[in-house]
Amino acid sequence: MTNVTHFQKTENTSFRKSFHVWTGETSLKLNGIDWKITTMKRHGGVIVSNAQKVQGNRDGSFMYSPFTDKSISLLSVTKMATEAAIKAAHLEALAKFDELNEAGELPTAKDVYEIKRGQLLRFEGYGHDMAIKYVVYDVDTTGNWGTHYKCVDIKQKDFHTVQYLKPVSEKFGIGTYYKEGEIMPEEELNNLVIDVAQIIKDRKATEKKQQEEKDNTTREAIERGKEVITAIPEGVKAVIVANLMEDDSDIMTDYFAFHSTKTIYLAFSTHTRDLFEEMKKAALNCVDTIHLAEGEENREKYSGGHGYYLGEKYSGWQVSKANISFNGNYGVTLEALQLAAGEGRYFIPALTKTEKANSTEVPAGSVHIIDYSDRAVAVIGDTKPIKDKLKELGGRFNFRLTCGAGWIFPKTKLDILKRELL
Repeated sequence: MTNVTHFQKTENTSFRKSFHVWTGETSLKLNGIDWKITTMKRHGGVIVSNAQKVQGNRDGSFMYSPFTDKSISLLSVTKMATEAAIKAAHLEALAKFDELNEAGELPTAKDVYEIKRGQLLRFEGYGHDMAIKYVVYDVDTTGNWGTHYKCVDIKQKDFHTVQYLKPVSEKFGIGTYYKEGEIMPEEELNNLVIDVAQIIKDRKATEKKQQEEKDNTTREAIERGKEVITAIPEGVKAVIVANLMEDDSDIMTDYFAFHSTKTIYLAFSTHTRDLFEEMKKAALNCVDTIHLAEGEENREKYSGGHGYYLGEKYSGWQVSKANISFNGNYGVTLEALQLAAGEGRYFIPALTKTEKANSTEVPAGSVHIIDYSDRAVAVIGDTKPIKDKLKELGGRFNFRLTCGAGWIFPKTKLDILKRELL
């Protein structure tokens, strides 16, 4: 066989048996290019040999792109894939590879464009369309995992490392590409590296200051929250929460996702069962979630599901139950509740159901307007004769209120209600 230098530390050629199938492999460097030659059985009883251009690493591993790195079919024969047959076919494939090399039909390193400092790189992806994005300021070939091109991100003013590069002529989908001869002048590159290094330094200093301010604000909010809730009430095992969801989906790419932009706490629970009646009752404690007292019930307790919740999955308010965290376990912690209380996101009633019901008794034949929560009022009593007016004013009737059946309104409607009803 042609005199070659192996890019791995082990022997050039090996044969092994896996899953009851024999495979022959040869790793070599020829004309400055790394190759992996493999002989194995395919479907239909066919033994095939293939030479794949790869990028060999110091530790013996290799990488390649199945779409752009050259691949050569050397042999295809139908026979039993015994150990002897695989070895014979592999040796025949190596001989074929030699013939191609002697005929000058294999690429050589001199045909490969060398990426050096100053090379401009183009990026194909959303919003880029092969625009110049990076410039190489260093080429690292000392690692075990191939060549790493250290770059300056010209657009984002940041440092970045790229490993897989292809010429523009071999463009195939999203990726980083180069065009021969597109080089940034050395002086311009030096100034860019210095400027970006300073930008990153200033950016980190600003982020550190902002984080410190955020931490201080959080500590102050927790201290305020301690005045509202000093401990998890005895017997409480869970809390009803509401999350304001924002849709991150991209229909064009068939991507579906969402995240929570705000979390509020509505009620404590002495059990961990998911009961929709309990969630609907808790939803009445905040004006933002009142509408979910009649919201859609979603049951998704399966792999990949979202559990039991009221509301829409991808956007808007969503009410569900979360466990209380004890001793650092998963769930809602006391500190999280105190932070929410300090930031105005805590709507758990301070009074028990019995206490609130006793404080809102209404004489027969009359209606009263009472404070229901920090952000809501309720109209209770003999409301049937004026139900149309209450509905016209934007109220929602609910018989599950802690003060008894009644109509719930946001507190901003208080003056209008007094003027219309009292």
